[in-house]
Amino acid sequence: MKSFSFSRCIAVLISLVFVLSELSLAKVPVVNYSPYRDGQRPGGPGPSEDQIEEDLLLLKNITTELRVYGMGRNTEVIAKLCQKLGLRLHVSAWLVPEDDDEPWSWQNYQEMRNLITFVKSYASSGVLASAIIGSEVLYRGDLSEDRLLQFINYAKQQLAGTGVPVSSAIIYFNWTEALAAAVDQITFHVHPMWEGRPIEQAAKRVLDTWTGLRNRFPDKAVLIGETGWASQGSAIKLSIPSEENQSRFTADLFQLIYDHPEKDEIKVFFFSAFDELWKAGDEGDVGAHWGLFRSDRSPKPVVDVIENLAS
Repeated sequence: MKSFSFSRCIAVLISLVFVLSELSLAKVPVVNYSPYRDGQRPGGPGPSEDQIEEDLLLLKNITTELRVYGMGRNTEVIAKLCQKLGLRLHVSAWLVPEDDDEPWSWQNYQEMRNLITFVKSYASSGVLASAIIGSEVLYRGDLSEDRLLQFINYAKQQLAGTGVPVSSAIIYFNWTEALAAAVDQITFHVHPMWEGRPIEQAAKRVLDTWTGLRNRFPDKAVLIGETGWASQGSAIKLSIPSEENQSRFTADLFQLIYDHPEKDEIKVFFFSAFDELWKAGDEGDVGAHWGLFRSDRSPKPVVDVIENLAS
């Protein structure tokens, strides 16, 4: 495989400036945000409110919407700051494993109640973009489809009339007709890097997947709930993590969206805002480096380009 040279990187970034400048501001990507810094992690030390505000001030320059994972102690802080800064927020219930033949676990019940209370509290503010029930629970085998449907239907019933659409974040190949019928919109994950695809094919893979789901479920909005490219770490088959390839993936994806006849219908959630070193223990060295910013909050090359659009 030919290396992606520095000169090629510059050309890609210049191309991305042009493409993004032709897209509406609404098409600046949603960014998936987790606030943990070096030395912090879920269930351990967490960020201060000042640190979260510092993050959102950075992200405001490149996006208009954020997605967060779970109804933890930081969600209320993030929502209030989104209101203050004019950002919209996709909130989610993080569901843990449980068996069909058992009642809902206390942890999942509390997570659902917290999400419902939160959405009802903020629904009239306009800050909420969607409520997402579970993330990749079918792929991990945490829940059966029937149990996930129970949670989705419960949320739909409780949130009727709020105007906040309900979805679930599901790997593209796990979406079924029953799940699609239950939600207000399809939110799917696709990661060509985890599939080991070469950078030359990666962006097309994302758009082809969107098209396939759009054709299967033409009556639903279809959102690309997670996609991205890691900037550092070990190769995954033909996928080479690097800052140059991260920039190229982003440029290629925006070019394909711009050229697409349904470009106004395509919404991308970029994974993710910041590198998170704590993830290396679960996902290997590549798992820690998906951020548009490094863990010290310094921008990677593509951020300057995206900022040119939002400024």
